[in-house]
Parts: sequence; C-alpha cells; structure tokens
Amino acid sequence: MMKTNHIEVTELHSQVTAVDLVHEMRAQDADFFLYSLSPSSGENWFLFAPLTDHFVIYEDRIIRSGKNIEESDFNNWLEASARASYTSTREIPFRGGVLFAAGFEFSRIWDRTHQCLRLKKQTNAETQRPRGIFSAPKDFLLVSPDAGKVLRCTVDGVKDPHLEELCQSIVTMKSDSMRSAEPRPRSASPRLAFPYSDYTKRFASLRDFFEKGEVYQVITPAVFRAPSPSPTAIERMMEVSREYYRQAPFSYIASVCGELFFGFCALPNILMNDDVLETCVFAGTLPTPKDEEELRQCKKRFNSDESFIAEHIMLVDFERNDFNQLCDPSTVECSELLSFTTIGSTMYLSTTVKGRRRSTSSLIQCALSTIPRGVVSGAPRQRACEVIAELEGKPRGWYGGAIGIIESSTQSIRSNCIVTCVIVSDELEIPVGSGVLVDSNLQEQIEELYCKATKLLEFAETQI
Repeated sequence: MMKTNHIEVTELHSQVTAVDLVHEMRAQDADFFLYSLSPSSGENWFLFAPLTDHFVIYEDRIIRSGKNIEESDFNNWLEASARASYTSTREIPFRGGVLFAAGFEFSRIWDRTHQCLRLKKQTNAETQRPRGIFSAPKDFLLVSPDAGKVLRCTVDGVKDPHLEELCQSIVTMKSDSMRSAEPRPRSASPRLAFPYSDYTKRFASLRDFFEKGEVYQVITPAVFRAPSPSPTAIERMMEVSREYYRQAPFSYIASVCGELFFGFCALPNILMNDDVLETCVFAGTLPTPKDEEELRQCKKRFNSDESFIAEHIMLVDFERNDFNQLCDPSTVECSELLSFTTIGSTMYLSTTVKGRRRSTSSLIQCALSTIPRGVVSGAPRQRACEVIAELEGKPRGWYGGAIGIIESSTQSIRSNCIVTCVIVSDELEIPVGSGVLVDSNLQEQIEELYCKATKLLEFAETQI
C-alpha cells in the first residue's frame, strides 16, 4: 500500500515577488523552479521550489545529487512520484507531485510506447546540455502576491537547506530592493541583430524538403544572441516581460546546471482536470491591431487568407490525432474553432482541443508523450524534427519543449510550451520561431519574427 505524504503548511508574514525569490536563490547559487498556478486555480498563485534533490537528464546519463544513476531507477521514481498521495493541514493550490521541464530534444530519449526513459550511449558535445529536469519537492513555497500570502509547505518534516536560509530572511526582505538600477541607454549599434545569414540559409534549404513532399510545415526560429546582462538587468527583464505579456497565463523561471531560462506563455502543452485533457492551437500570426479599424482588417485577412486557414486546420488535426492516442476518440472535440486571440504584440487564430482521458493513459504519458508539439516543430512531426536537426545543426535545448507540474493528489496536469529566454555560458539567447510553408515569403517571415520578439529585444538592447 502506498504511503500518504503529509504537508505541513506555515504562513510567513512577508510581501515578496517572484523576482525577489529569484534574486535571493541566485545569490545562494542554488538551482530552483518557479511556476505559475493561475491557469488551473483561478487565483494568482505561484509555486517556488529549490532544486536540491532533483534529476538532471542528459541524452547519455542521469544525474541525481551529483551521482550517475540508472535509467531504471529514474523510471521507477517517476512512476511512483506520479502516483504518490498527499494530505495537507489546509487547502492549498498545489498538493505535491512532480515538477518537470523537458527540452525540445527530450523526445529523442523518451520511449512513447513503453512510457519510460531510454538513454543513448553515444557521447558528444551536443549531449552536454540537459534535456530535462524532474523533481518531487519536499519543501516549497506557495506565493500569492495579490493576497500578500507566502505559505511554506513541508512534506513529512523534510526541510530544504536553501529554502531554510531563504525563509530566515524572507520576513525582512524588501521588495524592489534589488531592482533599483536604471537601464543603461540604448547602444547606437544594438548587438541583438537579426541572424539574417543563418535564417535565410535555412529558409532556402526548406524548399527542397517541401518540393520532395517530405514535410508540409517546419517551425524554424531565429535566435537573437548577446552577452548576458547583469543579474539586476535579468530580473528587470523578467518583470518587464511579465507585465507586457500579462494576457499570457503561464509564467515560469528555472535555473539548473548553470542555465537560467524564463518565459511568459499563453500556449498550453497539456492541461488536465477531472480526466479532461485540453490544449490549444495558435497558428496564423499578425501584428496586434492598434484600433478598431486595424482589428477589422486583421479579421478580414484571417478569414480570407487560405494559407492561414489551411495551416491552422492542419495543426488542429495534428492535435486531434495526438489526443486520440490519449483519450477516448469519441470524446475528442474542437471548441472555439478559428477564434481570434491577442497576446502581447501578436494576434493569432486559436482553437481549443479537448478529450476525456482513457483509463489506460497515465499522467506521465499525458504530460510527456506529445513533446514537442506540432505547433513548435512542424508536420509531420517526426520528419519535421529530423529536418530541424539537420538544418539547425545543434540542439534547441529548452526552447520548444514543455514545463509544468503533475499533481498526483488531484490527478491533474498543468504544463505549457517553453517560449523562452535562455542564459547559458554568459550568453543571452532569445529564440523566436514561426511556421514556414511551401508558399511562405522570406520578408514576411522575418517581419513576423521581429513582431513576436519586439518587447524582449527592445528591453535587452538597453542592457547589453
């Protein structure tokens, strides 16, 4: 019989923000995971957990607490953690489970048939960046900035040393204390230039694959790069981004093995409540209209452009096919088909896909088996991923993967695609992607990429 874990909840009297906690944990040089709980709970809560006891997944090895472990040990842990039971001393928006982030290339080592990890044996330079992180935290914070609440949740009395140190100072922590520095003036020659040569070469190469009928669509990004901003500038960038993308319900920040990535996203990977699986397709992109007349023109173009409609329906069918593997096919349906959605600087066509989970589909299977989604890879997915690997030349890493939580007590999943900024090896990366079709226009693709990245690029350029 599986043990029931007990969560002791203590309220800390403090006024802190997510960025305050990130600042303190980075000062400790500690890995951590922060994830918004708002989409499911209906309240503005986020989960903050140190990554002290966690699994770092590479293509050829698994590291836990600095030691190599066998893939069978990880698979057993993952299965057990996703079925664990929790009780708590009060009602809280997260009651224990698995936190995960899986990069775009995670699918290379995830066996969809047997729902387990299968490592590769070859070692090369490309395998040195993590493909995923997994943790079942025993000591974490739940923070509601609007309500001014900070709850420390300790599982079975296990206290994390990093969180213990954080909690000792949290009651006196002064919000905004580390973010007082003003951004530097914009450089006359911004270093975040569009990677024109690299992108146009890939764009031209895709024509061959389209003409051969090997793929119908490929999502290929432009990666803007610059020297890493200062810690203060990074934290300011997080806040500016959060405000600008306030319509995006998912926010996340994670630090693992010297890499920091964060983002604010409206695109769910998989959501599940009461055994109902849900996702959303965003495809077809135009700049956000500035007034009612521009809105009318945008809607007119969306409704009259066959390319927008065809691309969107293709990706909707892609998601329906994935859901047919996880759900009772008779329950899979689309709602809000081809609706208009505005997020930040872009307006999209969007469609929601829902279905009722089969009894044979585990939480792990639902959360991980569709990574990467068609909306961040292309169609057909397997061949599109092969083309991406060939043309891009190196792994995408976190961009295009998924991040979220599997909450075993409530049998729920909240995860979203990773649309992100990444800081690794003292370099800032801002990858921005768009779907390329056989009739795509290069200049229009570049304009779409700039449109999506506008606010991040504007702020980043003031800091480098």
